[in-house]
Amino acid sequence: MRNLLKLLTICLLFMASCQNNNTKTIKTYWYNDSTKLMERFEVQLHNDSIKHGLYESFYANGNKEYTKHYLQNQLNDTLFHYSENGVLIEKAFYKNNLLEGERILYFVNHQPQTIEIYKNNLLQGHSVIYYENGNKQEEGNFINNQREGEWKYYYKSGNLKEIVFYKSGSENGYYKSFYENGIKKSNGFYKDELEDSIWLNYYPSGRLNEIVHYKNGKEDGITQVFSEDSVLLKIIHYKVGIPIEFTDVKTGKTTKHNFGFLK
Repeated sequence: MRNLLKLLTICLLFMASCQNNNTKTIKTYWYNDSTKLMERFEVQLHNDSIKHGLYESFYANGNKEYTKHYLQNQLNDTLFHYSENGVLIEKAFYKNNLLEGERILYFVNHQPQTIEIYKNNLLQGHSVIYYENGNKQEEGNFINNQREGEWKYYYKSGNLKEIVFYKSGSENGYYKSFYENGIKKSNGFYKDELEDSIWLNYYPSGRLNEIVHYKNGKEDGITQVFSEDSVLLKIIHYKVGIPIEFTDVKTGKTTKHNFGFLK
């Protein structure tokens, strides 16, 4: 009898608390099975359609899926998202239903996968993506959801792979790439996401392999090809991506192609 009175007192206190906050708790269950809770959340006392307070959802196995907080049907405060086996896979902060501040995605081994910053639901500032081993995969800055400035990309080993310059989300500016051992692989320029101007390509030894002229993403002009011991081997003249003249430097033989439509 004493336990029954105690339980009744707790229930009455809970109901009084909810009413004082002008909220009530709604529960839903998996497949009408009252033993398997699917959702538990607070709504306005006189309007079940407006979430107001703590929201929790659960997988069929009983593990928690989401923890959220609502204010007048809008997400506010920190959201937590879990995998079906109970591992945290996302943490994000919301303000008035918009992402605001830091958002972190996690691998199942608890290592961060992505760390990014939002302002008014737009990506802003420094962003980092990681490999599952904890090494960086890429990093750079966003302005209004678009990549801006220098971005760096890495091999899984952690060594630098590429440096790309962006403007308003498009590749515009210098480009550099590296072999995994750190030796330069190529460098050049992009204009509106297309190769432009002079590009230099290198052998894994670091010695020059090619000098290529680009225009609008296509070879245009003279391309020079070198051996790994720095001997000039070939000279190729391109026009809008098509070779119109080829010279074998060793033999001195030149082959020309007559493409009238290129004139």
